[in-house]
Amino acid sequence: MRTDRVNSDQGRVFSKVRPVLLGLSAGAVVLAVALVAFSALLTAQSSPQAMISPLSIVASILGALVAGLVTARLTGRQGALYGAITGLLLFGVLFAISLVTWHEQFDVQAIIRLAAMILAGALGGILGVNLKKR
Repeated sequence: MRTDRVNSDQGRVFSKVRPVLLGLSAGAVVLAVALVAFSALLTAQSSPQAMISPLSIVASILGALVAGLVTARLTGRQGALYGAITGLLLFGVLFAISLVTWHEQFDVQAIIRLAAMILAGALGGILGVNLKKR
């Protein structure tokens, strides 16, 4: 009898984690594609170095928006909460990667990116829940 309850609890947890992981994956792909596109744009136009940081934040916002949207579409409820969580997790992955590769510090730019990604994820979640299914 006890094992049935444990399996049931694991199933409920997995049903909540799976959409977040899928949304996180989709957001990471969009983020990577946006970074490559912006990189090509900056290289082709010989743009100033000052454009790198704002465009990387825009790419992060796009990734978080898509991550929140996908997560909310899969869950179908609580879009702002699930989207914000997914945006926060995407920031965590991105920050961990930059911490390991470039020894990034948690500075003002990181705080701005964190806030922007949480808000974009929440907005994507709201949009994802409110979009009509076809």
